[in-house]
Amino acid sequence: MALQSRDRRALGLFVLFLAWLLGNGAGALGLEKEGVNYVAIPAFLAACALWFGAHRILKEHGWVVRTAAFALLILWFFTLCFAAVVGGSYVYSTPFFIVAMPATAFLLAFAALVEAKGRPSGR
Repeated sequence: MALQSRDRRALGLFVLFLAWLLGNGAGALGLEKEGVNYVAIPAFLAACALWFGAHRILKEHGWVVRTAAFALLILWFFTLCFAAVVGGSYVYSTPFFIVAMPATAFLLAFAALVEAKGRPSGR
């Protein structure tokens, strides 16, 4: 049984909410105690996978929903950047940061490319 559009949007927003909770929790855990909390790394990667799933579910819905998904990535990215600026080499040499920053940057690039591909060229 296929989900209706309204139900798909609700499911996508719920998955996005779970990604937000898991990603922020993993980020806080991973940036503490020298960044070697090895529970935080797979938890953050799971949050990235949840974000990707939510993005796939929500791709047909309005720009407000897609903007919320993009804003979550921006939040994660700037949290990691701020931690690196404040903590310096102490932060960006940690295992969590080494894994989380490229994963977040990849998802940001993916979201930007998908969004740019979906827009008309203006000609």
